[in-house]
Amino acid sequence: MKLPVSAAALLCAVALLAPAAAVARPVDFERAAPGGRTSATVSAARAFNLVGLRWRGTATPDVELRVLGRGGWGRWQDLGVHGSGGSDPAWVGRARTVQYRLDRRVPGLRLHFVAVGKRRTRVHAAQATTTTPFPYVSREDWGASSCVPREAPSYGAVEAVQVHHTVSLNDYTPEEAPQIVLAICRYHRNSNGWNDIGYNALVDKYGTIYEGRAGGLDQAVVGAHAQGFNSQTAGVANIGDYSSVGASQEALSATATYIRWKLGVHGQPLSGPVTLTSAGGPESRYSAG
Repeated sequence: MKLPVSAAALLCAVALLAPAAAVARPVDFERAAPGGRTSATVSAARAFNLVGLRWRGTATPDVELRVLGRGGWGRWQDLGVHGSGGSDPAWVGRARTVQYRLDRRVPGLRLHFVAVGKRRTRVHAAQATTTTPFPYVSREDWGASSCVPREAPSYGAVEAVQVHHTVSLNDYTPEEAPQIVLAICRYHRNSNGWNDIGYNALVDKYGTIYEGRAGGLDQAVVGAHAQGFNSQTAGVANIGDYSSVGASQEALSATATYIRWKLGVHGQPLSGPVTLTSAGGPESRYSAG
């Protein structure tokens, strides 16, 4: 059947628009806390996937946060706080409304939101190579083109490995895991003001390893995971909140695989004591020296 010209043009326009509509462009946005209050319910201008708080000064309040989902309010989640005036981010899946509470007032309180859209297909880890004898998801594959480093990487040494968790919700899907990495990267860069994502590598609960900070997974790239010791350590973060529950066996195994490889690449033993000297910094518990 031959379509009228107007109908054919309409179908053509829909076809051209479909790919762009299917892939959302990541975006960050902020909102000032209502009246600077220590607790409030905030509705964002659009749906978001990750949220954290920032403020002026070096105060370190206790920060808790929860979001409104389809089934009602989620659980309160403690957020880590760093001394440069902000909290760690929390991956929330998809939400429009958030509640926060602090144990004290802080100046210039703002909420920082990250929306990364929805991934339609699962990202698969690349095959192992001679450089990295295990599969991992590269920066290119998790979307680091939307989180370009501010500066070229710097290099130090790797004498130990620092293990973190991202303090995110644990009920994420394999499709969401790369989005979490991208959202954390954007938060670290755009809210914390860091050069790039803080960790050298990340591991999801399914046992997939992700390349973190730019500069080479096998290189001694200086991260932002342990101030005072960043130039002497590598940092790996498990995606999830393991304050009260254990990480999955798949995550533990993959983390161990990364640590064994990373220490071996840099000629370090896998066990025994190591002495590190702090370089100091406002967020470090250990003064320089």
